[in-house]
Amino acid sequence: MYRDSRTGNAPALVRIAAVICVGIACALAVGVMSGQTWPLDNEVLLALRRSADAQLPIGPTWLPDVMINLTNFGSSAVTGFVAAALAMFLLANAAYREAAFIGLLFGGAELLGNGIKPLIGRARPDVVSHLVTASGQSFPSGHSTLSSAVYIGLALLFASRLQSRTGRRAFLGLAIVMTGLVGFSRVFLGVHFPTDVIGGWGMGAGWSLLLWSIWVRCRPQAPSKD
Repeated sequence: MYRDSRTGNAPALVRIAAVICVGIACALAVGVMSGQTWPLDNEVLLALRRSADAQLPIGPTWLPDVMINLTNFGSSAVTGFVAAALAMFLLANAAYREAAFIGLLFGGAELLGNGIKPLIGRARPDVVSHLVTASGQSFPSGHSTLSSAVYIGLALLFASRLQSRTGRRAFLGLAIVMTGLVGFSRVFLGVHFPTDVIGGWGMGAGWSLLLWSIWVRCRPQAPSKD
């Protein structure tokens, strides 16, 4: 029996990364509940608005529309559609374990984000106007949690099928960039504090990394070549 040489010690390293991500999110949650993050959070939100009018965003007039389009990539509808479409494609090709991984990836991220919000009970920002409609509690950002979990998890899944290290890095890099843009858009639009977004990134990435490490560890191993 052999372990895929492309993974090496990846499961152990990925578990460590998952613990670090979740640890950061938990530390931020404590800071949020104690009120220690408020000053910095508000400063960042105000820095993204015009000094003459805190209700108007900085940048060109077309930038808010770009941010609104970007933020949709972290919504439950879009991430759920992406996850469902890929899962159905994998099921049609008898890749049942991969399809199950995607289902757990999305479902776990949804439960994680929605389950933590009531426990923290943080209200959304009121220091600036909201440029899109948003409801419910603020920490962690659901868009950031879903985008980091789904996109990073999918990148890990499909990158593992590539022989090229450059290709694998490109997959992961694209997922990280997309996750970063979604998170930034939530702060720019005024519907989340920066710590909400970072906490969501930590929770989502931690979940995808943990699930990936378990999936790699449990997948069937091919016989060794003597």
